[in-house]
Amino acid sequence: MVKANEGTVGNTIDGCRVLSAVVNVFVGEDRWAELGPHGAVGCCSSLVYWNPWTLLGSWSHLRNRNWTDLQADCRKMSALFGEIFAAFGPREFTDTAYDRLGGIATGFLKTSLRSRAPYPSPSEDDVLTMRRLIDLNYPELRSDGRL
Repeated sequence: MVKANEGTVGNTIDGCRVLSAVVNVFVGEDRWAELGPHGAVGCCSSLVYWNPWTLLGSWSHLRNRNWTDLQADCRKMSALFGEIFAAFGPREFTDTAYDRLGGIATGFLKTSLRSRAPYPSPSEDDVLTMRRLIDLNYPELRSDGRL
């Protein structure tokens, strides 16, 4: 398996096609609709902590090559990610902050907002901002309380 992050060869159509002939290519979920037809088969990201049921639905679209429904999901993901990075990028959050922030904002995770030093921790106000962004861009991510 290779995690094809932004800026790597596996995160391009040609690179994904070549790599997928020898390894499983994982990309950001928002790239599934574009790169799935060229071999992307999975992901490694915080979104699974935010609402695994919604993500599994999108992954099912990828697995079943249901590109129309997957494109709709990916448009929502891309819009949400753009809003999140605009709001929180200047705060220099790392993965752990996004894991906690998104998981708490959706109602799926029951954990603290605290990240270990030297990494910045999100605040309760950040949770409210995240909820607003989720509700505006991808309301399906809000948990129905299943744990």
